[in-house]
Amino acid sequence: MKDLTCFEPKFKTLGGYLRGYERPQTLEDVLKDISEKTHISVELIKSKSRVREIAEARMFYFVRSKVLLPMYSLKKIGWLVNRTHCTVMWGIDQVNEIPSLRKKYIELFGI
Repeated sequence: MKDLTCFEPKFKTLGGYLRGYERPQTLEDVLKDISEKTHISVELIKSKSRVREIAEARMFYFVRSKVLLPMYSLKKIGWLVNRTHCTVMWGIDQVNEIPSLRKKYIELFGI
């Protein structure tokens, strides 16, 4: 799997996170955050839909989960949205490799 350091905050304060930002404690918190920022419901993100916007939101969930909560395995991250660890790895690679996805990720999360 590729290095995820490109998504770490550039200005580290308060234990590695920008002031005013609360670090999510669980995968469910990350999923809710993704849902709010992308305006796609949690149920749709968990669904089998392959619509581009929904799939992108799911990929953002994969990256955000692995970066913010590294103690969770790929299997556990995928389990919450009914995906395998291979799909999680593939989604993280897509966000890292496709410039348009990376740009959307940075716009949404300001990192």
